[in-house]
Order: sequence, then C-alpha cells, then structure tokens
Amino acid sequence: SYSVQAKKTRAFFEKWFNNKLLCISFTHQGSFGQTVKVAAKISTLGMDTTKLCFYYYDRTTNKYVAIKTPNYVLDKNGFLHFNTTYGGDIVISQGPLAKK
Repeated sequence: SYSVQAKKTRAFFEKWFNNKLLCISFTHQGSFGQTVKVAAKISTLGMDTTKLCFYYYDRTTNKYVAIKTPNYVLDKNGFLHFNTTYGGDIVISQGPLAKK
C-alpha cells in the first residue's frame, strides 16, 4: 500500500499529467551522495512496463527532474528494481510526462 506522502504526490501529478503514474516516497530527502539500488514492491498492473520513465520530485521547490539512467527491471516476484541518486519522492510514469 502507498504511504500517505506517496498518495499525495501521485494525486498532485495526476492533476497535471495524463500518464499512468506510480509514486514511491523515501523518508530521506535530497541526494544520497551516490547511486542507490532500490527494490520496491509496487503494482504495475495496467502499465506498459517497457516504457517507464522515472523522475525525482522535490516537494520543497516543487520541481521534478528526470532520472536519466534508472536501469529498471521488474522481477518475477513483482519487485521493481531501479537506480537513483535521490531520496524523497520518485514518480514513475508510463512514457515521458505529458501535460494535460
């Protein structure tokens, strides 16, 4: 189940973008100072997982930045593995974000 913060961020992005969206929220905010490998149990049901795009969203500045090389893979147990250098909110969209 989504955290409260992940739900808020997803709802916020759904107001502005047409994409199917997922959101993961980390307690740690900002840079990790290195690349971190993440494994998240999240449902991608109904999404074309060959076209996922990853973004870091900074709530304090209200800006988002594409994660250029997430190197993501979905394993047989339903875990989405990806790389990021940022904590905070990670928005995952089907295809590049498309404004409404």
